[in-house]
Amino acid sequence: MIKEEFNTKVYNFGEGILFFLKDNKVVGSVKVILEAIRHLRVVYIHFLTVANNVENEVHIVSKLLTSAINLGKCKGASKILLGVRNEKILKLLNELGYIPSYNAYKMKLENRKTTSEPLDLINLSEKNKEEYLNVFNKSFSDVPHGCYYEIEDIEKYLNDNSENRYYLVKDKNKLIGFMNIEIENKVGSFDIGLCNEFRGLGYGKRLLETAIYTLNGVNVDKVTLTVIEKNSIALNMYLKRGFVIDNILSHWIEIA
Repeated sequence: MIKEEFNTKVYNFGEGILFFLKDNKVVGSVKVILEAIRHLRVVYIHFLTVANNVENEVHIVSKLLTSAINLGKCKGASKILLGVRNEKILKLLNELGYIPSYNAYKMKLENRKTTSEPLDLINLSEKNKEEYLNVFNKSFSDVPHGCYYEIEDIEKYLNDNSENRYYLVKDKNKLIGFMNIEIENKVGSFDIGLCNEFRGLGYGKRLLETAIYTLNGVNVDKVTLTVIEKNSIALNMYLKRGFVIDNILSHWIEIA
């Protein structure tokens, strides 16, 4: 796993993976996502860990976090966000004065009966991958916890041999957004996004119904999604549609 992480641009080929050593042993580590820095000037810090039964845990967390923050600033980040899943780490951060600002939720849908006709879907292909890339970045780069993709990221989708599906979304002759479907162990989840110019026109609800309709057409027992609490427009839309919070995936702290 570590070898794979050193070979990915997510952590800039290892630059964003930091360790704390004591007596020549790794007793703590943290990972800094650097791939969004170029276009979005955002750094995400996550997987902050400390070994069990080690002394001065707060000191180790402080040193690792300071190093991660300094790395982000050196790279030119204007926003630095820290995600935490481990309750032990969260308590140590609280001792340092870091308090979560918002959460990431896993939501599930109880009533899967659709309420409108689906929008048109176009399968991602070698022919339209540039269009997909453009639509994805226009849809997803300016939302909370957004990201910016390069063409090699889309090519990974094209080479995905799983049950996952990737679509451009069209209304009449207009490309309005994207939709990705992920299926694992009969659980279906989705990501949806609208290009900025088509927001506020009712397409969000139609795109959501399209995702539900599509998952109803495949063999899944459960429909889920992930949403950032700070994305209040999306969260409220999902709640109104009948999605309920299943669990908290992570707590997020705004560092800068």
